Amino acid sequence: MKNYFLGFFLFFCISFKADACSISIPDLTDALQAVTGSKAVISVDLTDQYSEEPIKRYVQTYDDGLVIILEQKYCLMYNLSLTLFLPESYPIEKAQHFLTETLEVTDLWKNSFTTLDAEAIFSSEFSSDRFLSKRIQSSQFSYPMDDAIKTEDENSEVILSFVNFESYTMPYKNILSLYIGVGGL
Repeated sequence: MKNYFLGFFLFFCISFKADACSISIPDLTDALQAVTGSKAVISVDLTDQYSEEPIKRYVQTYDDGLVIILEQKYCLMYNLSLTLFLPESYPIEKAQHFLTETLEVTDLWKNSFTTLDAEAIFSSEFSSDRFLSKRIQSSQFSYPMDDAIKTEDENSEVILSFVNFESYTMPYKNILSLYIGVGGL
């Protein structure tokens, strides 16, 4: 009898995990290729090794050396991350433009943040005392942007991160990353 309950419990857990991912991941390849300056977009379907959530990852290269990795990991909630690899002396204003242009093609942004102007938000953020003082104080930092970016009717979390490398052997001097999570508890 004990083995019966254990077997039923394991079957229930496995069945739940397999059926748990109810959010489909849209293919953004065509939309990303249409972004001005985009040279190539590579798309890969992956699975998270711990949660078994489906992941759609795009690597996008630009004429000027910028590389953006966009990752969508949707299962019970929406997880979106944009990571920009900036070549040396790459202006943050230019990075901000490509960050917002890429963000605005995602269904998550279009559906959950319809009233927000991404270009205005990041233009303001990258010239803010908060961002500029952190760049002076530290070579790497992260902070929440929930004060500027939040959904009207769902739980959301937004984190901006920045890393500066002092290595002269790397092709990129800075990494700028934006994480957006929507849904969950």
